[in-house]
Amino acid sequence: MRLGVLGGTFDPMHNGHVAAAEAALECANLDEVVFVPTGSPPHRPPAEASPLQRLEMCRLATADNPRFAVSDIELNMSAFAGQIQTADDQIRFFLHS
Repeated sequence: MRLGVLGGTFDPMHNGHVAAAEAALECANLDEVVFVPTGSPPHRPPAEASPLQRLEMCRLATADNPRFAVSDIELNMSAFAGQIQTADDQIRFFLHS
């Protein structure tokens, strides 16, 4: 399976995020793109929407595309993990699913 991971604060989630994921599906010949809302990234002010609101925005925005998935993996972490840890965790999850 060719998997793409699109992380971000998604505050708010918008059509540009969806368009980027659709382009990635086609350009990189991916099977699926997983949207990963971040917890509290250290490089920007806190999000205005709560983590659960941002997660729900992602779910609503991606519901019509079966090649999109949403993961709450970073929202469940106590500290900002960064992209490398998240990618490693996603790979392990999808390999064992």
